[in-house]
Amino acid sequence: MLKIGKTVTTALVLATLASPTFASTQTEMPVDGVFSCGVPVCNMDKTLEELKTLNENERYNYVLQLIKTYADSNDVKVLENLLAISRELKDLFIELGDSDWVVREATTLGGHAIFGLAKYSEIDALKLGGLYKMIEIPAKRYEIIAYYHAMVESIEDLSVLSEVIEFGKIANSHSIAINDEAWIIRAADTLAAEATIRLVSLEPSHEGVFEIEATRPDGMLPIDKIVILDSSSERNLVVNFISSKYNQVVLSYARSTIVGNKIEGKVMGSDGMSSRFEITLDRVAGKVSGVIQTTRIGSIHFEGERSFTVKDLYTGSSPWELGDIDAIGTMQGEIMGVKGTLAIQSFEKNVYSASFVADDRELSIDYQGKFYPKSGILALTHKNKVKLVLALRKDGDIAEWKGVTFSITNGNVRSASFAPIRLVEQ
Repeated sequence: MLKIGKTVTTALVLATLASPTFASTQTEMPVDGVFSCGVPVCNMDKTLEELKTLNENERYNYVLQLIKTYADSNDVKVLENLLAISRELKDLFIELGDSDWVVREATTLGGHAIFGLAKYSEIDALKLGGLYKMIEIPAKRYEIIAYYHAMVESIEDLSVLSEVIEFGKIANSHSIAINDEAWIIRAADTLAAEATIRLVSLEPSHEGVFEIEATRPDGMLPIDKIVILDSSSERNLVVNFISSKYNQVVLSYARSTIVGNKIEGKVMGSDGMSSRFEITLDRVAGKVSGVIQTTRIGSIHFEGERSFTVKDLYTGSSPWELGDIDAIGTMQGEIMGVKGTLAIQSFEKNVYSASFVADDRELSIDYQGKFYPKSGILALTHKNKVKLVLALRKDGDIAEWKGVTFSITNGNVRSASFAPIRLVEQ
């Protein structure tokens, strides 16, 4: 019996040496400084000196206690303090020759701080990108992307959306560079795309007509106009390069995309010339510049500025709080001087179908699109070729849906107006 008891005792001693212990000691642990200076570690040099007098189990316990105490903290100053001390602790533990599990705990503390800062810091693309690059665990990188993706639909500030877009692009590039799993790379790309969709729905300065000057290779009609139509029924742009002199679409890109201030598209195939384009847009000034690359006639460079933008219709505010009662029904008015009725229905959530029928029955156009009650905007598209945008606004005592229709084939912009479905006494 005695021999067995000694064997058990020896096993327990070995187990104790191989893993951290949590028993209290007579040595004094560094003090949490939140109540005296607002952050966990007031004096890093002093704290590091105090930790040198402890054994590795006690140092481990100190770091573990910081992690437990501030696991759910959203205080940026606290998180920045924890990130700074985690780096110092890791270097100290390595210097002192502490076990790997002690060093790893310092790394874990830093990971918690980085993750918290990525979630709760001011939304700045470069700062978020820097934090993203510091996250060592792939699942945590994805979690940060998912966190901001969930926020996108509630963000109303255009500058914040721009930062989220840039962060998504930085995250995407970094994840590609470090060979992240494909689903993380796709998530970062989706974040940038979804934030862009949100931004352009709030501020569609990219949509409209642009007058440009372009180089003209041999065998190419002169291009002097770009028309961009943002589909109301699909997540894509139609971009046409037009020759006004010959009233002809020279190049057309049906499934173009916009991410941030970059608009891109391509046409590929064996039944015609393949090409791709890239446009850089200055949203404020309305200027554009870019290049078209082709297989047959080389590159075409262009620059110019917008002559019409849908954004101008978004100025002002609706005369009353809008709901489906203002968008579903029939409205009397005119498009391009043609009088008729616009009938609107919604057969699917957030999708609005409409038909305009002229009073003389000689013209009928079918549309599909979106209704934005907060901004008082109806945006409808016909075959991704014609756009009808209406804004409910009040001029004096008269409320009216006023807007424009424009064509992707020639860039012509014509007026449209309709009486509201309902009138509200103000």
